[in-house]
Amino acid sequence: MSSLIGHALVAAGIYKLRDKSSSLFWFAMITVTALFPDIDYVIKSLNSSHCGLRITHSLAFSLIL
Repeated sequence: MSSLIGHALVAAGIYKLRDKSSSLFWFAMITVTALFPDIDYVIKSLNSSHCGLRITHSLAFSLIL
């Protein structure tokens, strides 16, 4: 099950592990990338109803991203 909060926490964790001189732009890019798999909440056509599988959480989508 995906979670906007979970993905945002991963982005924040990666940002905190980075050196202290990281910019706000870097944080924004990490956050957008981490939240991108949840785009199917906005674009309903990406959300498949087949056994709860979500195309945006597939390995192929991750590799493309």
